[in-house]
Formats: sequence, structure tokens, C-alpha cells
Amino acid sequence: MSGQERVRRALQAFTQSTERLNKCAAARGVSFENGQQVSDLQKMHSLALALQPKVRERNLARNPDLLIKVTDTAFEIERVTDRACGEPQGPDLALLLLSRVEEGRSE
Repeated sequence: MSGQERVRRALQAFTQSTERLNKCAAARGVSFENGQQVSDLQKMHSLALALQPKVRERNLARNPDLLIKVTDTAFEIERVTDRACGEPQGPDLALLLLSRVEEGRSE
């Protein structure tokens, strides 16, 4: 897979997972407004929010560590939302399954 394709997939995964995070939090009645990090959903939102300004194609193409961090964050969001809101469908399920493969490789 080319570097450009990795960047495209990381951007797509990050966008997809943060959408899932927002929908999951709304379904659970979890607010991101108060600024306190009580739940795993709130912690993941804070992490994604801090990372968001850096998540640009140009930045990811030039910084392999950032590319890995963005992908790992997307995977972690999918794992957290799976625990909080149940197994996802469609693209979110694909990301969750990929995250499990990656998790197995690192053990």
C-alpha cells in the first residue's frame, strides 16, 4: 500500500470513528461540554479533540509517528464505543475488526 493510501485511510478512519464516538455519546446521554473526563467516551473525545488540528493530509504524509497515532486513536475509539454502545455496523465494524487484528499483533 502506498504512503498516500495509508494517509487517506487514516483520515477516513479518524473521521469515521469520531462520528461513531459522537453518536454513541449522544445515545448514552454523555456530554462533552463540561470539560471533565469521567467516562472513557469523554476521555476519547478529549484525545480526538486535541489531535484534530493535526489531522491533515499534509501533516500525516510528513510525519509517520502522527499517522500511527491517528490510526491508533481511531482504533481505540472503536473499541471504547463498542464497549459503551455495543457492536457497530458497516465501516465502524470494519475498523473495530482491524483494531482487534492490530491489537493481536502488538501482544
